[in-house]
Amino acid sequence: MFPARSLSLVLVAGLGLQAQAPFDGRIAEIEQVLNRHFRGPRADEARERSNQEIEAFNGRSKRANAELAEARAKMEQATAPGRTAFAELTKLDAELKASIPDGADKPGNAKYAVRIDARNAFAGKVNALNEAGQRAIAEFNALAAKTKAELDNERTQIMANQEAINLRVQDFEKFVKSGEDIAFFVRVNRLLAEVRTALRKAEGPELTASLSKVRAIRRELGQWAIAGQSLNPKGLIVVEAQVQDEPCWLIVDTGATETILSQEIADAIGLGGAQAESVSLIVVGGLRLQGRHFTIPKLTTLGQTLANVSAAAVRPADVGIDGLLGQSFLKSFSYTIDKRKPEKLFLIAN
Repeated sequence: MFPARSLSLVLVAGLGLQAQAPFDGRIAEIEQVLNRHFRGPRADEARERSNQEIEAFNGRSKRANAELAEARAKMEQATAPGRTAFAELTKLDAELKASIPDGADKPGNAKYAVRIDARNAFAGKVNALNEAGQRAIAEFNALAAKTKAELDNERTQIMANQEAINLRVQDFEKFVKSGEDIAFFVRVNRLLAEVRTALRKAEGPELTASLSKVRAIRRELGQWAIAGQSLNPKGLIVVEAQVQDEPCWLIVDTGATETILSQEIADAIGLGGAQAESVSLIVVGGLRLQGRHFTIPKLTTLGQTLANVSAAAVRPADVGIDGLLGQSFLKSFSYTIDKRKPEKLFLIAN
């Protein structure tokens, strides 16, 4: 048993703790996956940006080499007089060495002394020219070293970026190949269903905040999916829809007989329970699926609303996608598809 004073300290410390919202831990785990795989530039965008960086670097490298070649030519021009003068001095020294007069030849020695003085004066000019040449060489070497360091640093950074992109792509490919992407999206939608079920039983600020967070995550995934399809020339058309009061992202499938939602979304909205009738569905490519039939009281997309839309609940089709917008909705409108335009699908009420 704690003494009275110790117990008092324990109780006071306990008063400072705040209860964690019931879904905060799971939301935090989902955020970690978002940060790892879905946030930041898309891999294809990052690779394109990296390719542009490489192209720009190659251009700068080419210009830098041209500038160095020009600087070298100027350096060679600046050192040429010194080299020419030194060659002349070397030739003169050889001539002087070969024509040293006899010590007894006073007139010859006097003339030779004059030649030596002229040689020394010329040597001073040679030294001055050589010093100017050395300065030109030093300036060129400094420019060459600076240019090389800058290009090397930029090359290293580009290679690091390339490696990071490759690792990210490999990580995401592993994520998809193992089926973790589908499992992750199901987890997000299952969390949405559980939060909404809890809110139907008892409303509260913590649950309302959790719903807002989950909806924000789903919107982020929906926009991620739309962006991915837009980058693909053969990409699917994805639209945002309001299914009852829940924002959803649906693939437009003119070949689907029914509008289809994932079971988790149907559960979140409170539709398509286990007692619903089992139905066989035909989707794009003639693929048949088994689902549970239900009716969506209200579905809104692209400014058009339809009541009592026949639908079915099935397993999710893709990451960021909640289902298919099929003929049970589309047949009530005149619609056109133009993939050249941002919205792509256009609806007109019949």
